[in-house]
Amino acid sequence: MAEPRIGYVLKKFPRLSETFILSELLGVEGAGFDVRVFSHRPADEEPRHKDLASLRAPVNVLPEDRKSVPRVLENAGPARAAIESLMTRLPEKRARGMVAQGAALAAEVQSQGITHLHAHFMTVAARIAHIAHLLTGVSYTVTAHAKDIWRKDIDREFFARVAEGARAIVTVSDDNARFLDGDLLHGRDARVVRIYNGLPDGITALSLPREPGLVVAAGRLVEKKGFDVLLRALAQLRAAGVPFRCLIAGDGEERQRLEALAAELALGEQFRILGMMPREEVLALMARARLLALPCIRGADGNQDALPTVALEALALATPVVATPVGGIPEIVHHGEHGLVVPEGDADALARALREMLTDDVLWARCHLEGPHHVETHFRQRNTLPQLLALFRAETP
Repeated sequence: MAEPRIGYVLKKFPRLSETFILSELLGVEGAGFDVRVFSHRPADEEPRHKDLASLRAPVNVLPEDRKSVPRVLENAGPARAAIESLMTRLPEKRARGMVAQGAALAAEVQSQGITHLHAHFMTVAARIAHIAHLLTGVSYTVTAHAKDIWRKDIDREFFARVAEGARAIVTVSDDNARFLDGDLLHGRDARVVRIYNGLPDGITALSLPREPGLVVAAGRLVEKKGFDVLLRALAQLRAAGVPFRCLIAGDGEERQRLEALAAELALGEQFRILGMMPREEVLALMARARLLALPCIRGADGNQDALPTVALEALALATPVVATPVGGIPEIVHHGEHGLVVPEGDADALARALREMLTDDVLWARCHLEGPHHVETHFRQRNTLPQLLALFRAETP
């Protein structure tokens, strides 16, 4: 029996910061599914991951013909009232764009024989999939991650309607699942399934020489990553005479502020922001490092990380992690086993943990050995992906 034809609905594809989506797409294709990708917006001009060349799925940017919306509504039949109700929850321009792209996706579903849709993030991609569902009856699932759950300005009613229409809402950590079931979707007829983002087998420990004092961090330079706290902790290491060099792979809106703070703290050549890098280069960097610093915080807008892929990658590479207990991070990093976990926003505690991991060879060796085993047991794609594929097939995961 042939596998279902799956349409992936994404805000932008490809995106350098969303390696987990590319890994998932390749895994779904590897399991024998026919995949099509539909993007809300064209991809940005940025470096591309080498693995993108292995993706067979065609990528289409959905047209946004807002002038077609009256005709779409006229022909929507029983779905018209539900669509018009959703439109009232957005500014007119955005609402018309959402409906136009939902109708364009519905046409693709019918013309290409797509049997199921899967969206990432409970924002615009999920809404477009929901509109296509209303127009065609096609089933859909959504993976909810972090900013689409935790931000304070989320339209909870919109969120709940999309969730109730879905076959299931997948989320990537137990912490997320508790919040969805106990807060956002409490009392609503929606199914929540926790499925970890899994790493493909190719990400494994490398035989590269370690640089003894190398601290690596990776991610978008935004508030929730807590990189300003990291810089203040590094300044304490510098004052204490602890040898180190810190490199951050990433870029974003906080770069100028972070570079100014580094200058103010006189970190000099011991600190550098490398900018955006392809995944394979980040992996090679982490494989040479003594540790990965992951000082995540909860942002002022409520946004936080859920299950940072970079932490999974570091442990798979046998690189210990110094992190904070935000979101699902404690599900990845167990204190004293795979790294150290310190309170968020506490530069003093972070400095002590960094110093300990940089100087305690017994602790480092234990975490170095335990990390890969932890990933093999809980976070490999060969174990996590079948749960998602079962949802696509309408089986019980």
